[in-house]
Amino acid sequence: MDKLRYFIHAYGKHGPVFDPDGIFFATAEQAVAEILSTLRELVLEMVADGEPVPFQSVHVTDERGLLIKNFTAAELRPGKTEDAPHDGFNLQK
Repeated sequence: MDKLRYFIHAYGKHGPVFDPDGIFFATAEQAVAEILSTLRELVLEMVADGEPVPFQSVHVTDERGLLIKNFTAAELRPGKTEDAPHDGFNLQK
């Protein structure tokens, strides 16, 4: 099975930060699970260090620019365990 490229785009009060390279995963489910885990660890470290979380949301998109998952900063804070909702809109240019 070929791996597909997924992109992580962060949106904050200073504007968007787009992932130009992406990361390869076998499935969308794997991409979402691993990205969610990594984002939660990052937010946990920021909160523990007293740093502000610099984004309000993070979008995971596929190679076509289709939104796979949207996470809000609140959903990534420590203690959040349920899955974030799926938005389903297209970020294609």
